[in-house]
Amino acid sequence: MSRSRLTFSPEEALRALWVRCLEEADATGALVPADARTSASREANTEDDAAFLSRRAALLEQKLRAGLQQPEVPAGKWIDRLPAWSPWAIVAGAFLLGWFTNELGPSGRINLLSFPLLGLILWNLTVCGASVWADWKARRKAAPPVSAPRRAAGMDALAAAKAAFEARALAWEKPRRNARMKWTFHAAAIALAAGIVAGMYVRGLGKNYKATWESTFLERPQVQALTGAVLGPASLITGIKVPEVPKAEHEVPAATWIHLWAASALLFIGIPRLLLANMARIEVNRTQPDYEAEFGSWLTVCRALTSEHTLKADVIPVHYEAEPKVRDGLRLVLQRLWGMHVGADFHAPVGYAEEQGFSLEMRPDYLVLLFPLATTPESEVHGALIQEMAANAPERHRRLIALDASGFEARFRTLPEYPERLAARRAAWEKIAGGAFPVLLLDDAARRDPAAAARTVFPT
Repeated sequence: MSRSRLTFSPEEALRALWVRCLEEADATGALVPADARTSASREANTEDDAAFLSRRAALLEQKLRAGLQQPEVPAGKWIDRLPAWSPWAIVAGAFLLGWFTNELGPSGRINLLSFPLLGLILWNLTVCGASVWADWKARRKAAPPVSAPRRAAGMDALAAAKAAFEARALAWEKPRRNARMKWTFHAAAIALAAGIVAGMYVRGLGKNYKATWESTFLERPQVQALTGAVLGPASLITGIKVPEVPKAEHEVPAATWIHLWAASALLFIGIPRLLLANMARIEVNRTQPDYEAEFGSWLTVCRALTSEHTLKADVIPVHYEAEPKVRDGLRLVLQRLWGMHVGADFHAPVGYAEEQGFSLEMRPDYLVLLFPLATTPESEVHGALIQEMAANAPERHRRLIALDASGFEARFRTLPEYPERLAARRAAWEKIAGGAFPVLLLDDAARRDPAAAARTVFPT
């Protein structure tokens, strides 16, 4: 994963992640009040972004009531629950499996065509090639962004925060876990080959092994060509000449053959697997979450709270609960539209049949009505609410209707007529707004470029 200018220890990163998930899930400030967020941001203010987020998270955790402390990260799959010594146990088991391989036979005869290392060499070359190809493709493919799970209907803020925290923390650990599995896999292959070679030499000290061969389909010249091709590279390195293959079912001393097979194992199994195991070890040490992608937008929001002149934009979702990425995207657009000193305060959603008579207790500094674009606007429902809110809203340049296009995009984006559908739905909402509120389309493009999206509201 990519490097980041944000550098955390694992403990600091998890603490900051938990506070972020908690704040995102707690849109109304019931668990983490807005004044606590602001005071923690100002108290933790420092030029170093990672230190700022770490100190801010620590300060907020001190202020949180019991039951809101950072939860433990659960083990994801069964492999995550294995003890730390498990990889070494697997490697030791592979060595013992190779040691006790009985292919040399109790009769003291080695069959050159059913030699244990022949199949193992072919298998390892295939696996090494596949591993290099898979790693090359993985490096060329961009990693998918980590997102929190969709909040289930009726889920309270604390449960949603814990679910998001667990999902993101486990996603952080996944690349490191995969790298450890690669290292274990390659180290076990080296241990298996080493066990076979060690077993050959130890058995050979106390027994006189003979080499022979037999085959239903191959003749002696073909066997000579096969052994010459397989053992040729080892012969070049060691200087040991590949012996003449004996006549079928004839026996010759096996020492030279064992030396060449051992050298071939080192050449075709030991060295490639050692390189791949070292690559996996480096990957384990270097793999870390992309903190820049994870905390970038949230950092901007937290930085805005350090201003001594913070104003509040009351954001009122209507008939739905906005996802964290939507709330983050809207915050960034609002800060570019109205200034970094403006923070967003998300209210509880207006439910169905609650539109009549809905009003805020105080006249807001800034007001945003947040609707899902996928909803077809109705003048009797949405139009009436808009007109009601306009009566107590600030001046026009301090009010806004934001249309969350995430659901609409997920449903229609792949269709050829998507641009026409999008334009028609936006026009329908602008007609319902009747000019009382400027309209912002909060889609993927707006989240990628908040400044450009802000310019579409009040174009210059």
